[in-house]
Amino acid sequence: MPKIHNRNNIYIDPCYQFQYLLVISIQNLNQKIYNLIPKIWQMILLNDGSLTQTLHYLTKTNIKLSIFQKNKYLRCIWLENSIYTKLIFARSLWKINQQYLPTFINSKALGRNFIQSQVEVYKKLNEIYYGYSLIKEVKYHKPIWGRKYTLYYNNIIIITIQEFFSPSIVDFFL
Repeated sequence: MPKIHNRNNIYIDPCYQFQYLLVISIQNLNQKIYNLIPKIWQMILLNDGSLTQTLHYLTKTNIKLSIFQKNKYLRCIWLENSIYTKLIFARSLWKINQQYLPTFINSKALGRNFIQSQVEVYKKLNEIYYGYSLIKEVKYHKPIWGRKYTLYYNNIIIITIQEFFSPSIVDFFL
């Protein structure tokens, strides 16, 4: 299968597919484009904090991480609530040099790992997506939102993450 090369010199194997209706580069995000994103989705997509913790507060349940693909450089997971409702599909591409950061590719959510180990990282949002999932594990009959961001530690890229959100997340705001 071909590999896609992104501008951070990180290879992403397109084993999961997404039919994009809209891709917003954060560098090109202006007020007109920003207003195309519903307010509830702005809060989710532009959130700079721990997404797992935010989901915990929204759903009032514990959030579980379910790993279904993992190797040295790639991890694909579901974040789901305590009744196994799948809320977020995420894939992360790891570019970690052990001299810079301890190993975090385990069964915990990334935010929890960083908080517990007191590691300071910088999150840079790269893109926001809107479209249809062609991922067999992500079966929704309406468009979904997603985002891609990069985590830095000591100004070094360590992880690039793509997240695709269940449309039902907005129901927790009501």
